[in-house]
Amino acid sequence: MALTPNGKLDQFSVQRHIRDTYMHSTDKLVAFVLLSFRSATTAQCNPSLTRICAGAGLGRTAVVDALNRLDTSGFVHRRRGTSWRTTEYTFSFDEHDLDELKHLECSTY
Repeated sequence: MALTPNGKLDQFSVQRHIRDTYMHSTDKLVAFVLLSFRSATTAQCNPSLTRICAGAGLGRTAVVDALNRLDTSGFVHRRRGTSWRTTEYTFSFDEHDLDELKHLECSTY
């Protein structure tokens, strides 16, 4: 597991963790799309739902369902942003060690 200079996990460690975690394929796809918007310095991402849908090639309902499962499982945390139209997403592994998060699964289909 490699860290960036600011102490955040590097992109490849995160990708491996998402790949190796048991979850629905739609949830993995949405997690990878969110990861593509993740800032290397702050580890936050705040893409619009429209951008997530476009990146995943999925409809709004499928993306919202996947985001709900990711949030419920604790894999991704959502928080309403400073503007009423934005949502901030953070991955749980930015707050904890990856080894502590092996138990997180999005098994609800």
